[in-house]
Formats: sequence, structure tokens, C-alpha cells
Amino acid sequence: MNFIERYNRIVSEIEKLVDYDEKCGYLEAEEIVERICKQEGKSIRDLNTNFTDIFGISLNKYVKDRKMMATYKKMIKDDDYDIQSYVECSQYDNESSFSTGFSKKFGVPPKQAWQEKDRDKIESPLSLDSIINKSVSAEQISEVSEKKFGLPKDVLDRYDKIREYQALFGLEDLYVELAVYLNEEKGVELKAAFKTVDNFLMDYEFDISGECLDTIEELLEYINDEVPVLYVKHLYPDICLPQLNTWNMYLKEEGGDASEVTQEFIEVFIDNVSSGLPYEELKELYEDYLKNYKSAYDFREFIEIIQEYGSVEEYDQFTEEVTRDYKNTFGGQN
Repeated sequence: MNFIERYNRIVSEIEKLVDYDEKCGYLEAEEIVERICKQEGKSIRDLNTNFTDIFGISLNKYVKDRKMMATYKKMIKDDDYDIQSYVECSQYDNESSFSTGFSKKFGVPPKQAWQEKDRDKIESPLSLDSIINKSVSAEQISEVSEKKFGLPKDVLDRYDKIREYQALFGLEDLYVELAVYLNEEKGVELKAAFKTVDNFLMDYEFDISGECLDTIEELLEYINDEVPVLYVKHLYPDICLPQLNTWNMYLKEEGGDASEVTQEFIEVFIDNVSSGLPYEELKELYEDYLKNYKSAYDFREFIEIIQEYGSVEEYDQFTEEVTRDYKNTFGGQN
């Protein structure tokens, strides 16, 4: 098999893997990349480097793009609009981030695309014949120079593993440093840190107002220096950008840290911001809840009881009185 046939085979295999599989469902992009590399007998790093040099796009990003295209083709064939199946097919975490990414790529919201069924928006897979001359040799195309990036000295011994994950997820150097930050400073397992950054970038191509973040600098400024939003994304991967930034904004105003509290605490805190229940008071109540009441109530229910009755004891006394009155009134009736 010659060079051109090999890479056309890779592109063809990707088209098969982005579709639904009866045994595995929809594969994630990194799973597809790993399968392709195993099939070709090459490391993720080497195949991604060659693929990027040839096609001008990383293997991971190309797979994600084809997953979105597979989603679009499924959508315009469907008689019924099924947003959840489109989210699952495309690899986004939730409807909000899917709708944002879809609108950016196709220029219209998902529901409108389903209604219009515009086949002109379907893009063909990459073709090696269309971008290189057949006389170009594999050796010429695969020649690459190592590109290193700034990393702390104590992680240089893991350079090869970091580069492997960089190739798997197709991340630019600065985003690699974010993943290393999560690993070094927050204790996130290295591959999970890369996946968190990758999910973050896929979900958050647009800021909270819907305006595109044009530069890496704007995105990093948006995350902020301590990267708490990125860490919370690791803790709660299904939470979308508006929620994350609302959590972080309110907690910072009250002197709290989104990365140090649980999701149930944050959600109740956000619900109570407008009612004037301050962070420190809510934190004390949460500690009391975990110690004494977690087995009986969820935290939201516990706070509602406190706000309405003053204490769980008062609530229990009230329910006992209601139960007693009910029995006295109706207990003797058949």
C-alpha cells in the first residue's frame, strides 16, 4: 500500500468510526484516534504529527469536526427533531454547548438546520489527492522538527507522556501548560487534566454573552489567573459556562472558592444569593447538615426547612402536631 492509499484509508476509517456503532454506541474522539493509531501501528504522537503536517489540522480536531458533520447528516435525515441524540453523536457535554458549537460551524441553530435540511452544508472528507502532488514522498512529508514548550523542570521527565496526550487531544502548547497546571497544582490525573482542558475548549468557544473569544489571551484572561473555573469543570464536567462563571463570580464576591466546595453547596448558594443568605452563614449550615442531617434530607430541602421553620426541631414538632391533629380528626372515621 502506497503513502496516498494509506492516508486515504485513515480518512475513510474515521468516517466509519464517527457513526453509531451497535456495540459501542458513539465513540469519543480520543477513542477513535487511539483505534486509528493501533490500526496503523504508530504512536499517537507520530501519527498526529504526520497528519497535521499533511492536512493542516490535528487528527483529534479533524475527528471532532467529522463527528459534528456526522451529526448534521443524521439531523437532516431525521423526521423528528431529537436534540439529545445530536448532543450524544457530536461529543458535546450538554445541549447549550452543542447548540453554540453547531451554530458556529453551520451558521444556523440546530433546530433551524433540521427544518431547512440544507445538503449544501455537508462537507466531504479530506482527500489527500486534492492537497498534495503524488510525486511527493512519504519521507519528505513526514519530516518534522520537535517543537518544545515551556514546562517546569520537575515535569520534563514526563515530557514524552505529555507530548503523547498533546497529540491525542490536539492541544496547542499554551493549553498543554493549563493541563500540566491542573495535574501539578490540583492533583488531577494527567490524562484527565488533558481531557478537562479539551472539553473546556470545545464547550467554551463563545463567552457568556455569545461573542467569540478571538485570542488565546482573551480566553486565559476569562478563565482568570488561578484557573478555578477550569478546575470546577474537572469536578463537574457537565456544567456549562454560564453556570460555572456565575458560581465563581458570586463565590468570589463572598470570599469563597468554587474549587473548595461541593456542587450541591454551590447550587443552593446561588439559589440563595438573591434572598440575602450570606456565604459564611450558609457554610456553617452546610457543616451542620453534613454532620447531623445528611441521611434525612438533601441540602436544598434542609435549607428550605431552616428558612421556613428556623430549625429542623421546629419542623419536626410542626409535622408531629399536624399528624396528631389529623389522627384526632379522622382517626376514628372509617
